[in-house]
Amino acid sequence: MEQQPGPVNWARHNQSPQDGMIRLWTWLAYAHGIDVVCYFRWRQSKFAQEQFHTGLLLTNNEPDQAFWEVAQVAKECASLPETGARQKAQVALVLDYPSRWASHTLPQGADYSSAKVAMDWYATFSQFGVDIDIIGPHSDLTGYKLIILPDVIIDDPEFASRLKEAEAKVFLGPRTGSKTKHMHVAEPLPPGSFKTLIDLDVVRVESLPPYNQDQIFFEDYLGEVTNWRESLKSSETVLANFQSDYRDGQPALVGNAKCIYAAAHFDGEFQKKLAEYLVKWAGVEPHAGAQEGLRITQRGHLKFAFNFTSKVRKIELGSSVKTFVGGEQIPPFGVVIWSDEPDG
Repeated sequence: MEQQPGPVNWARHNQSPQDGMIRLWTWLAYAHGIDVVCYFRWRQSKFAQEQFHTGLLLTNNEPDQAFWEVAQVAKECASLPETGARQKAQVALVLDYPSRWASHTLPQGADYSSAKVAMDWYATFSQFGVDIDIIGPHSDLTGYKLIILPDVIIDDPEFASRLKEAEAKVFLGPRTGSKTKHMHVAEPLPPGSFKTLIDLDVVRVESLPPYNQDQIFFEDYLGEVTNWRESLKSSETVLANFQSDYRDGQPALVGNAKCIYAAAHFDGEFQKKLAEYLVKWAGVEPHAGAQEGLRITQRGHLKFAFNFTSKVRKIELGSSVKTFVGGEQIPPFGVVIWSDEPDG
């Protein structure tokens, strides 16, 4: 809707993006399927409350940094072949607006943010070269290998039924199906209708302070629990347990061949380990070449690598590829675009 061209004016702090980031963000949006990028704004305003929001031009009509970056993108666009629409990803993350509203109504913890929960999962998968589609409960589920419900709080019997029928594996985050559309406790207990996917009852929920010391033990790895924990009763296989002064040893992850349920939120390191487990469990194939700070994705037959770091990153492209933008040595905040098809 609006691509920022530099420092904005509405955040808690409004620092400048690194030089090169406007170009990177523009190509990132294109790689993920957009048709048009709208820069807000063309010229920085001399008056009113948005004077500090930058534009492609300064207030005196001189080009600012983003102007030159957008001009560079325009030249690079001319070198690309017809790409077509972005294909479906193997992984889908479900965003449900009524559930977002429910989390605002009953956050149960001062630091609970449904948006952060979703973004953390999206960022985690992106770190190791896994594309993700953002879908709603109404979306077509055909073709996905893994569907993530980070916190679909509102119970949805029709959606639960379609998930059960889908070929995809399903991951349910805490709070799934915990409230009806009238904001009553789901019956007979959470996760409500999603119990058709996995046999469990959530019997207690708690929001945890930052100084909590709850941990989770999973595949010889000890991870950290953050701001949410639930107590479960389940007949399913226990994949991980809590290590805590409170109800030590209770199940933290339970699952079956179709569905896995998480009874907590976890720190970034453990979430990455869990995401890697889910990728293997569902047979998802990440893009080759992923590394720290380097994000890889694909649109049509074009592949893209984005360097989000301040250091040069190297990617092995092979001798048979055709490169359209950049090369194997990706500069800080740089982009490379290539095709594995020699004829482009």
